[in-house]
This record gives sequence, C-alpha cells and structure tokens, in this order.
Amino acid sequence: MVEEITCERCELNNGVLNCSGCRVSGRPAVREALMAIMGASTLYLLISLLTTSIYQIPLIAIPTAITIALSLYTIYALNKGVSKALIAATATAIALGLATTLIIFTIGLRASAAALGSGWVIYGVGAYELLRLSRA
Repeated sequence: MVEEITCERCELNNGVLNCSGCRVSGRPAVREALMAIMGASTLYLLISLLTTSIYQIPLIAIPTAITIALSLYTIYALNKGVSKALIAATATAIALGLATTLIIFTIGLRASAAALGSGWVIYGVGAYELLRLSRA
C-alpha cells in the first residue's frame, strides 16, 4: 500500500515521494533535519576555524573549507529536491568533517577538546540523516 503524502509546498496529494507538482523529492521532515544538521556543522567548523589555531594548519584548513562549502551547497540544494549528486556532495562533506575531526583527535593536540565530542555527534547524526534521506 502506498503511503498518502501531501506536498508541503504545492499541497498536491499524489501519493508518492516525488511531487509531480513542484518536483520536490524526499520526505520533507528528513530533508529539514539534514538541512539543520548541515547548518550546525557549518557553524561548528566556522567557529572552530576562527577561534582555534589548529584549524589554520593547511592539512586541516583545506578539508575544513571544502566541508563548509559543501555543507552550504547541501543546505541550498535540499530546498530544490534530492538528487544523486546532492547525496554524493553531502556524503563528501560528512566524510571530510569526520576526517578532520579524526586528524585532530589523532594528533592529540587537545585543541578544543570539548568541541571534538560535538564534532563526532554532528557528523554521526548527519550520516544517519543522509542514510534516511537516501532510502526515502
């Protein structure tokens, strides 16, 4: 049985996940959750980049800048719908965010030790929401 879904944008009730009226795809609540977590990751990285000197090392600064750019793209593109390219860009942003967090953790410089814990949580939740979105 197909679940009845009403598009939040155009209010067309077409019973599918891809709205034929405004062409938005994916479950709106999952998209909004992923947008929120990508926004949180962007703020986390911007604050870390501006306040912590370890983030200014090129090995960390370059992936951080790429992650910020991809996260902003994800937030923008999720308003338009879900595509394979968007899922790939979001997965890359999450992977780079986790890699940056892992590098800092491995180096053990104790740079913003309290924020390191939140980095793991932010990217873990982001990966979970991306998995939910890709299965929708």
